[in-house]
Amino acid sequence: SKEREIERILVSNPNIMYTGGKTVFNQTAVTDYISKLINKVGSSGKRLRILVETTNGATSYVTPIILKQLGHDVISLNSHVSHLFLGRNPEPNRENLVYVIDLIRLLDIDLAVIHDGDGDRLVLVTSDGNIVPDYVLSYIVLKMVLSRRKGDIVISINTSSEVERLARENNCNVTRYRLGKTYEELKRRNGVYATEPSKTVDGSWGYWEDGIYAAASIIQMLSSQNMQLQELLHLVPQTFYQQLNLQVYGYNHERIKQIATKHFASRVAEIQEIDGLRLIFKNGSWLLFRASGTEQKARIYCESSFEKESFSLLEEGKKILSGIG
Repeated sequence: SKEREIERILVSNPNIMYTGGKTVFNQTAVTDYISKLINKVGSSGKRLRILVETTNGATSYVTPIILKQLGHDVISLNSHVSHLFLGRNPEPNRENLVYVIDLIRLLDIDLAVIHDGDGDRLVLVTSDGNIVPDYVLSYIVLKMVLSRRKGDIVISINTSSEVERLARENNCNVTRYRLGKTYEELKRRNGVYATEPSKTVDGSWGYWEDGIYAAASIIQMLSSQNMQLQELLHLVPQTFYQQLNLQVYGYNHERIKQIATKHFASRVAEIQEIDGLRLIFKNGSWLLFRASGTEQKARIYCESSFEKESFSLLEEGKKILSGIG
């Protein structure tokens, strides 16, 4: 890929000199963004009490200000910018958010908004401390987009089938695409929505993954309809979606395909190799094997309507990966 080629050049030529390009300073970029986003998401209804945790990243001087200007009570946490990420590990997973969840329960918060370092990802937490599953976030934002307009939808290879089902029920053309590149395909298609876990793209706002916009849009919907986040979750079909990361050296796609297709031969209805190996089963469940693009790891994703089957698929996937190690 182009990224790997750039990395190779930098490693092999540490003293390389660069020519061309320029740096542009725009002192009004942030204030312009804030103003346009506030105009885009509309007026508030109920005043909400929101904890905003920005992990010392790019959203620190943006999300708290936007939500406050929209009329909400905002408590900000780790919102002093630092490249050292002094507050916590910037990965917004459950392990790194334990203390944030404890604060939510202590401070009588309606919901929490949590970002990663660069702000493309969004994690929401309910007032009772439950992290909203990624597929639920994708589903909610898609439902909001479809209420305004319909068109092409692009979803990552590991996006929930429920998101795909909602799009098709609304007569939208759905394309599964490579993880991390859905926004590029959406722009090419002039589509209306793209998503991958914890990231969403609304084409009417712009062809980039924007966790700030997603947060403000959902909060304004809750505010205008006088709803709690927990109530919104009940409107999303329940599914059992899981992910597991495993240390794997010498990831071999063809070998995994050989073992997996033999193991699941009687159950597989379709095989997709858009980005990794995705096995779609006859009952609608699926299992995905995918190599990490940055680490010596393999990722297993699976989804089922049944919790027991979801855990079973994850275990079977682990055994298949152990067969190539």
